[in-house]
Amino acid sequence: MKKILFLADHYRRRQSRNVKFLYGLFSPIFIDHDIILDTVSNNYEHINEARWIDSLSGKGESMLQAYQPDNDTVALGFEINPIDIAFLNEKKIPWVNIEIHPIRFLEDLYFSVSSSFPFDFNSLSCNKKHIQLSANLLKLKNMEKNQEIEDNALLIIGQTPADKSVYFDGEFKSLLDYISTLEELCEQHDTIYYRPHPIETNQQVDEEIIRRLHAKTLPDISYYELLSSDAIQTVCGISSSSLYEAPFFGKKAVFLEKRIKKFSHPISLISLLNSNKLWFEKLLAFKNEDFPSDVFRVPENTCRDIFGYWSYTTHFDDMDKKIQDIYDITTLTQAKADEAHSALSS
Repeated sequence: MKKILFLADHYRRRQSRNVKFLYGLFSPIFIDHDIILDTVSNNYEHINEARWIDSLSGKGESMLQAYQPDNDTVALGFEINPIDIAFLNEKKIPWVNIEIHPIRFLEDLYFSVSSSFPFDFNSLSCNKKHIQLSANLLKLKNMEKNQEIEDNALLIIGQTPADKSVYFDGEFKSLLDYISTLEELCEQHDTIYYRPHPIETNQQVDEEIIRRLHAKTLPDISYYELLSSDAIQTVCGISSSSLYEAPFFGKKAVFLEKRIKKFSHPISLISLLNSNKLWFEKLLAFKNEDFPSDVFRVPENTCRDIFGYWSYTTHFDDMDKKIQDIYDITTLTQAKADEAHSALSS
């Protein structure tokens, strides 16, 4: 009997939730078949920052050894760790690895997908025309906003201090490691804007970038509003997902680090759910069986609701902001009216 292991990068914190997300999204594909579905638990004994950092260079032993997977086991993972990939390959265990795609402004989050076996993932991906249309719609939505952004501007993107996307040469890089390139870029632009990472950032690096490059910050403007401005000419960063998006908004994207990660074309959740060829013929290697042509349907923003929104906002978020603005104005007006009434009464 075939067995599917659902797993994530278990040397990091908060990865059990990603396994639950993965299981919740993809387990329905297999419920009508004689397949065992199992999840690899995020045991705290495996969570270790030093071990995780070593694993980024392929060092250390895989915790999957404890599961003793056999020849009938396959793996479906979310951001599988390099040492676990090496273990699965050594044991000849087929795997599919799913990551959030860096292009995040489509109708929902899309995925980048890789596998241990040959598969044409382009056949599942959306085309560039769809991506360009989505970018154009965002530009039209933000067309009348942020006219105060100065022309011929460079936008520098900050990233989280300790993330695998900035791990090179055995260390986590910061923008200061590329300061000479940044200074050259600044000389080619009239205005420099800096956008620190909205969730995790290194304040010392932020302050130094602003000081050395005479950069301005725009904390109240969303990233996609900035991209929609014709005044922004170039977007640069170490390896930020924002750089993959910028060309669709007509911006030059400069990756300060040339050894950036390669992603597949963006693939939607619906395309993955409906690909019996990927799951049954390739991953599970089932032979000569007819599988029903299931048609899954999922609500818009399903993956965003699960994995996060980052800088993206929906029309519901915009509506909430307008309601809050109206409430703030109403509250202020009432306070002034009460103040005026008190003054007249006295």
